[in-house]
Amino acid sequence: MKNLMMLTSTAISLSLFLSTGSAKSESDLDCEIALSSSNGMIRISALVTGNGGDAGEYRIYIRTTSGANTAITSQQGNFQIDETGRSVVAQSLLGLSSQQRLSVELSGIDQSGQRSFSCTSSV
Repeated sequence: MKNLMMLTSTAISLSLFLSTGSAKSESDLDCEIALSSSNGMIRISALVTGNGGDAGEYRIYIRTTSGANTAITSQQGNFQIDETGRSVVAQSLLGLSSQQRLSVELSGIDQSGQRSFSCTSSV
């Protein structure tokens, strides 16, 4: 019964997302954080997407926690989106034990200050 309730809840959430989602304008900036695991290591890739030539500033925070201990690494800089519509702003490889948790937050704004983006991912 619990699995059925979880499945129903997921289906309702997905249905609400699909029915209330709005079309993305081609001029919007967005971001993506890709996390992949291999041989006990986590690879983090942070991307900003938009139109070729879009530029601005970004900030990324990588937070690892284990029990009461927290480590935060941050980086900030400029981005410029290439003709493919993407800009890789950060890549990192780190070891993560089964007791540790990882959270990544990427945010930024275009050079005119008119468009912003924010995304998070965690393991």
